[in-house]
Amino acid sequence: MVFYERLQDFIDAMLLKIEERNQWNSEMINNLLKQQYYLNLVTLKEYYDEVKLLNIVDEVYKTIISLCLFQLLNRSFISYAYHDLIVECLVMLAQEENCNVKALKDKLVLKSLENTDYEDETRVAEFWVILREYALIYKISKALEKFNIKMTLELRYISSSAEIYIMKLLTDHTKIPDIINKIRLAKKNHMMLVNLQTITGMFIEEYCKVRKIQEKSKELIDLMDNENIEGEKYQEYEPSIKNNTPEIGKYIRKEQVEDDFGVITKLETKYMNTQGMVSVSIFECHRQGYPDKVALKECKTKFKEYLSGYYEEAKILKTLSGKSVNFLKFFGANQKVEDVLGVKTHIFQIQMEYVERTLKDDKENRLAQNLAYTEIEFESIFYQLVSALNILRTLNIIHCDIKPTNILITNEGVLKIIDFNAATSLKSTTIIGNYAGTMSFMAPEILKGLEKGDATIKQDKPDVFSLGMTLLFLLIKEPINGLNAIGNENKLLEAIKSVPYMSAVNILTKMLEHNPEKRPGMNNLLGYYSNNSEATIAI
Repeated sequence: MVFYERLQDFIDAMLLKIEERNQWNSEMINNLLKQQYYLNLVTLKEYYDEVKLLNIVDEVYKTIISLCLFQLLNRSFISYAYHDLIVECLVMLAQEENCNVKALKDKLVLKSLENTDYEDETRVAEFWVILREYALIYKISKALEKFNIKMTLELRYISSSAEIYIMKLLTDHTKIPDIINKIRLAKKNHMMLVNLQTITGMFIEEYCKVRKIQEKSKELIDLMDNENIEGEKYQEYEPSIKNNTPEIGKYIRKEQVEDDFGVITKLETKYMNTQGMVSVSIFECHRQGYPDKVALKECKTKFKEYLSGYYEEAKILKTLSGKSVNFLKFFGANQKVEDVLGVKTHIFQIQMEYVERTLKDDKENRLAQNLAYTEIEFESIFYQLVSALNILRTLNIIHCDIKPTNILITNEGVLKIIDFNAATSLKSTTIIGNYAGTMSFMAPEILKGLEKGDATIKQDKPDVFSLGMTLLFLLIKEPINGLNAIGNENKLLEAIKSVPYMSAVNILTKMLEHNPEKRPGMNNLLGYYSNNSEATIAI
């Protein structure tokens, strides 16, 4: 008997069985045999949905979900969209006598523990991250129970991160509504927080006694026992776990939002972060009457004035929509105020075209598969971005935060520039006191200016440098951190010379010139690679 220590060994064995069944002649089978580990996750998911309808558990089915798991194991985190698929794969592998499913389970657990780990009480993962990781490990634990695989300690470790997160909030009485909802979300997702709930109740009673909060303490304490939070206005992402039978798509909480830009249904949280005093989330959504998915960017803050940058972003998106395929389609914006127990939250929403991956994701996927960008692909990326940024230039806009995570890429290889909340107007010379770019991709003159408290922008020269750093990031394996710092000119030049394509070396040398006076403007870059504007990027 062959014992499969590695998932790849199992996949190879399944592929061999498929190849032996030479009666197969379909696009799916041919792609599985030809591309194998190079198939992207979106295509694999489509194949999975197609095979699932046939309800046949054969080598094809096993290969598809195993390839999905193989790719997901290389990701830094696993989104809700793939939780049920992972569970289904593990259950299938656990039934194979010669598969070491425990080793695969341990890899997934280790990834979740790393995402929720903390060195001390000052470093705790975001609450929505803890919920996401707990939801995955809980599902895996319930599914593998029948195979005598216990995961009690792992679940307890992750839930302890949730406890520390909430304990940090308890010292602020204004956070009580937030804490109550977090406890209810955690309980609904099967976290055991008995001690924390008791401690929270004690804090609530004390706050009521000193009149820091006006609501009756008993009502607030009882509210923590009510796990039915569906339909309430104040909600973070809530993955519903209704049963232990994996079925793609059934776990998703659907929250409908109705406003002047139509009825949309939130399907999955793709991103959550705090930008200053604003909490920013991006949701994958379905828009009623629209065939494709849409993205909803939701910005929340207690102070309305902090939303001004996002108002400007919506205006820019509306202006750019339809001007080029390299900008997202804009569907509308909406503003509202939520009042929970007297605490007001200002919310601004932007609805736009949905694209799954960023250029950073694309680079990481390629690294995992040891695939480099070809010279033709680089030329296509260069031309698309330079053309799009020159459209901004004609509108007197500079982006101010060009980087791989602010560039999306479609399955067809079309690039989309996003995130305009840091953008500013273009003049011959612009002086701003708070340049909101990203350090590793900033131009040296901006870094120097920020040390003095202001940054001088000469035309679109900083965007040219940031674009150069983005392109360099794509073409080399080594980290680029610090290469843009003043005094590191030689290190930057060495990194540029390590690029395998001489044409790319030549243009990057110009774009990454430390002296902005010698650096070309965006319009001066248009002549490069113009003959390759139709080149496509392999996905």
